[in-house]
Amino acid sequence: MVEGPIPAGSFLIAGRRTYFDQVFKKSDYAFPYYFYDFQGKINLDLSHRHRLTFSGFYGDDVLDFSSEAEDEDELDVDLDWVWGNRTTSLNWRYIIRPDLFAETLLSHSRFKNRLSAVVSSSGSANLALNNEIDDYSARTDFNYFGLSGHTIKLGGAYSDLDFTYGISINDYQLFSYSSRPALFALYAQDHWQLYPRLMLKAGARAEHYSLGDRWFLSPRLGVQYQLTSNLALKASFGHYTQYLTTVASGEQNFAFMDLWLPINASYDPQTARHYVAGLEWWLPHELIFTFEGYYKTFSGLLDLNEQGIASDPTDDYFVAEGTARGVELMVKRQTGNLQGWLGYAWSRTRRQSDGIFYYPKYDQRHAFHLVLNYTLGRGWTLGTVFSYGSGMPYTPMPGKYMHYEWRLDENALKGELTDRPGGRNSARYPLYHRMDLSLRKQGRLFGISTSPYLQIINLYNHKNVFFYFWDHDVNPSRLTTVTMFPLLPTVGVDFAF
Repeated sequence: MVEGPIPAGSFLIAGRRTYFDQVFKKSDYAFPYYFYDFQGKINLDLSHRHRLTFSGFYGDDVLDFSSEAEDEDELDVDLDWVWGNRTTSLNWRYIIRPDLFAETLLSHSRFKNRLSAVVSSSGSANLALNNEIDDYSARTDFNYFGLSGHTIKLGGAYSDLDFTYGISINDYQLFSYSSRPALFALYAQDHWQLYPRLMLKAGARAEHYSLGDRWFLSPRLGVQYQLTSNLALKASFGHYTQYLTTVASGEQNFAFMDLWLPINASYDPQTARHYVAGLEWWLPHELIFTFEGYYKTFSGLLDLNEQGIASDPTDDYFVAEGTARGVELMVKRQTGNLQGWLGYAWSRTRRQSDGIFYYPKYDQRHAFHLVLNYTLGRGWTLGTVFSYGSGMPYTPMPGKYMHYEWRLDENALKGELTDRPGGRNSARYPLYHRMDLSLRKQGRLFGISTSPYLQIINLYNHKNVFFYFWDHDVNPSRLTTVTMFPLLPTVGVDFAF
């Protein structure tokens, strides 16, 4: 990272890349994954009333995997998978007068997910999947402080979304999809200090969705009461709307492609209502304790109907409902030589789709996190992060069966082994835990501020399960466990001018 001043402003440039794919290239342990990203920012103060900020981000994750068959019953596989994001934005902050300022943002972002897989034995098959989303957006906000006890925010936003998705085998296009919906929103919010101890925040958001030419209203309300000088009570309600959905098989344990699609005109958007209550308590020794409980309801959730009729857009999904409830506790310290936070969360999320109740794949009953940074002195800082959580749900594959169908090209009845899934998300992965460690030294070199660091991910090399893969083509069936990152040390240096 490099940052420093320029005439009437400042700049920042940062980039990184992992090199473990290169380090292990000639060893027995293959590590075919790496990621890289670059980001930059320029701030320009045109005057005491105008500021421009240009920013950009470019990053990819790359998985380049190859395996050679060890016997004639296996296949050669070459997998090239790239997914990432690009964003560019221009922000203009304009102080119109002391009690009123405006902020305008123009942005473009692109999400891409591309997969190419070549599977070969006596012949070969080349599978290509591509999913891209372009988002062209503009937003303007006005913040007004002219009324005593009020902070009023008004604004509008417009987004033009461009979705493309395609699947091909051996250059033959199996499926192609494109859509270009637009979203327009107007919103208002008032932060009102009714009394010295009582604050009210009320707002609403009106949105127009071009697919189906529909308007939706989302109200929000929050209240905070200062019970004592060091204890505040909070509560809030919010109605939220989402116009995108992901498409995945209900029995899929791991999706190589997170396919995002806009909700078509045949379905209502997905909505959620949040009910939240909690407290914030300032304790001795510069500690802050927070507690929050929530209950959320979801409607219009979409589950892929794999038996739907391709020509009927009203038959693409099952419409599901869901609930989520939980509590979150946190203790944090933001001053002194020892800073950080300790948090615990309990949650339970359920869905009902096509008359069946199940836990979605992100349902996690218990989660524990510890983040600490300790200033050792002489510019040295030691940091650690520890995470512990109960296992996420997945759909087991307990067996296989012979599926028969009549092949017209061979004029014969043919059978093949097919997976027999268990109950949807009826099993759970083992618990997850990991510790990361970092050491950083702040100093100067040739008049330049430098900060070299060492970071170790997964310090004790615990093999957390990513997903399971069942191979029922062999007898007995074979279960393969794919794990997450092993122990990964990283070294780097930041520069500031």
